Amino acid sequence: MIAEYAAASATIVGLLSAFATGRDVTKGKELSEFIAWLIEHNHHQLVDEINKDQATTVFIKAFLNREIPQIHAKLDAVLALVQSLMERRSAGEEAAFGTPLNAHYGKRIITFLFEQFKSHGFTNDDFDYALEETRALLDQHLEPINLYVLEKMVRECLSSNASATEIVHEHWQNLVD
Repeated sequence: MIAEYAAASATIVGLLSAFATGRDVTKGKELSEFIAWLIEHNHHQLVDEINKDQATTVFIKAFLNREIPQIHAKLDAVLALVQSLMERRSAGEEAAFGTPLNAHYGKRIITFLFEQFKSHGFTNDDFDYALEETRALLDQHLEPINLYVLEKMVRECLSSNASATEIVHEHWQNLVD
């Protein structure tokens, strides 16, 4: 059931992105326009589901009209989780919920978290908090990690212009070895 819901959410996000692409960004997009676009592209079943679920309708309106970085960051996290779950399922893994997913998911978590630190303007003054949050999330998914490398990554995230992806890619092997 979770995988089905996640797949449906990923489908909606993908279709919203396709709909929003090429539209005038200065003009607000209406839910009714999106619904008409879905019908035009033969997504009638999805239209029925959207019309039944108030929470989905509110989400779509927010996505269409605000497109704020927080929404995108949350969607990225959801999509990363969905992808990890689908990869795990296709690999035939039968691990129980709550068990560590894997290093691949841990890498996505730290990248996402570093992107959040950068988008919220964290500085070296926030180092202790950033390190604590990063370590807490990684401890749930990776064992063991090199704490010296993690500290170096967090410092670099807070002080450099390098992207979160670049920082994680550069230091990942040393973190998990």
